[in-house]
Amino acid sequence: AINEDYGIDIWGALRSRFAELGGDVDYEMLYDQNGTNFATVAANIASENPDAIALVGFDETATIIRELTSAGFEPFQMYGVDGNYGNALASQFAPGALDGMRGVYPGVDISSNSEFVARLREIDADLTSFDHSAQSYDAVMVIALAALQADSADAANIAPEINSITRDGTACTTFAACAALIAQGA
Repeated sequence: AINEDYGIDIWGALRSRFAELGGDVDYEMLYDQNGTNFATVAANIASENPDAIALVGFDETATIIRELTSAGFEPFQMYGVDGNYGNALASQFAPGALDGMRGVYPGVDISSNSEFVARLREIDADLTSFDHSAQSYDAVMVIALAALQADSADAANIAPEINSITRDGTACTTFAACAALIAQGA
């Protein structure tokens, strides 16, 4: 994993969940994202002969994948994250070179959130990627509710209200219901 907050946090969550599901992590390492030679990273991973490799990083992941494939690993053994997975990564390889690689990224499960997906498609009927859609929606709703609670559109007044919107008070699931609670002083 990349040795900075994103890499450390994502890897920590991934490692914990993997362990909860009964998986064993045999080897882990943090690397410098500004490095240019990742042969040592690949060699260290190869020396452990893992069944799977989780790659938590950004643009440097392409170089690491090249080193890993040179060391004999196949894409089906590699798992990426939102920071390195997608068209930007694929564009650095020949078509099919990453076949079998899997990845995770923040988004919404479109099969179980059809109402939310339908609302997003009312705005953009051609929408195909839902990356960060739920998180973005939640952020906008929290800020709007904090503005209501602050009775202000000034960021300096809104910011202190965010924690109380997300942690305290009565639970609510729609903007209208939450706004009504704020109007009641709840």
